[in-house]
Amino acid sequence: MPARRYVSELEAGKPTCQIGKAITVAVELGIVIDQPSRSPLPMIGAITGGAFVLVGFLCWGKASSLQSDIDDAPANTPADFDAIKELERSADSYAGAGNFLFVAGAVLGGFSAYYLVKNRRKHASTTALIGPALFDHGAGIAITGSTP
Repeated sequence: MPARRYVSELEAGKPTCQIGKAITVAVELGIVIDQPSRSPLPMIGAITGGAFVLVGFLCWGKASSLQSDIDDAPANTPADFDAIKELERSADSYAGAGNFLFVAGAVLGGFSAYYLVKNRRKHASTTALIGPALFDHGAGIAITGSTP
């Protein structure tokens, strides 16, 4: 453990404090030095985009089913034509919603996947671990890292 004077200077924010000693103090105090956590937003965006695409497909399926109902509907009376018009309005709404959800989901999922991969590569290339090390002739600090 560094001297009491060094700890006081470190607490006071002395600009010339040595990083090695500061890390030793941190380790002695039980502070874990780790990389900052990643934002969950890209993963949430990718999942939401995928869900939008799936719901878009479901809307297209419903529109197709309604089109089959329209094709099979009788067209003999004015009431039949009104029912067909209502089915067409409903099918058009489902098809429009499917189009919107598919495009929005593809765009959101694409951007989110891009940032998810970009952030993973960024963090993977800067991974470093600092910890205490014991040797047969003394002690020190072990710094390990990895690159993609």
